[in-house]
Amino acid sequence: MDGIRKSVRYESDKNRPVKVSFTDDRPVEEEDLIGLVVNLSFNGSCLVFTGTTYLAQDQTVAIKIENFPSVLARVAWVKELAEKVYMCGFEHIKDIL
Repeated sequence: MDGIRKSVRYESDKNRPVKVSFTDDRPVEEEDLIGLVVNLSFNGSCLVFTGTTYLAQDQTVAIKIENFPSVLARVAWVKELAEKVYMCGFEHIKDIL
């Protein structure tokens, strides 16, 4: 990694909700996660969640951010900010129609 961003980041409106759905079969307690958008770019997003997260690096998920098309995304990283507070980076793979 050369440390140079490949696209511009856009700060989100405050309290913009996001829903992350798992693309594989999961137990009921591991269904959709609801969080907030930290920032967006043309090829990714940074989101924050509270509670228990079942996200893991390289996992494929579907992301729906209010007023934007749903996207298929890869979890690029997961960072625990505090107890039960997680920030996650996602690489957007393609729009889901």
